[in-house]
Amino acid sequence: MAKKSGIVNANSVVINNSVTPGRAWNVYTYHKDSDNLKIGQGNKMGSNIALSIDSNLVTSGTFSGTFIGSNLGSSQGTDGYDNGIKNQDFVINWSAGTNQSVGVTTELTASSVTLTASFSNIQPFSSYQLFYSVHRTNMEIYFNHSIFWPGGIRPSLSNASGSRDILNFTTDGDSNIYGTALFNFSASVG
Repeated sequence: MAKKSGIVNANSVVINNSVTPGRAWNVYTYHKDSDNLKIGQGNKMGSNIALSIDSNLVTSGTFSGTFIGSNLGSSQGTDGYDNGIKNQDFVINWSAGTNQSVGVTTELTASSVTLTASFSNIQPFSSYQLFYSVHRTNMEIYFNHSIFWPGGIRPSLSNASGSRDILNFTTDGDSNIYGTALFNFSASVG
């Protein structure tokens, strides 16, 4: 069985060759049961496997079952993630979901406090939404990234306690980030 790398069109792909030297484990399809992935050692028959992904999986096929991993397929998940309330600089990890929320507060007595937010796992040609809430008056957030805003002007987000803003980010093929913001949402009847 020849080992291949990159895009593979073969019945077997070596996934770990470091457990025991010379005893590689393979993920493969078997000609009598080509609808299921199997795992086996060397060229021995194996059994059906659960697939665990620790990085990106790109496929033109369809997977079903239970998956464990942060980046399945070629795009981010659409689930939401609550980052909680932050009182110091923080990171938004977009692999946790494309829709996220974060609140800001502080115990400092300063008249104004600015927290820095950084992004990780930004993917090209993707869209993200951040629900931003303020839990202490005169809080501000600074994004530690070059973001293209409409008119080239960074918006002043709401900074009063209880205020809520929605920020939308879209990336291009070079992973440039384009942002828009909707400000100061509050409940209303009707």
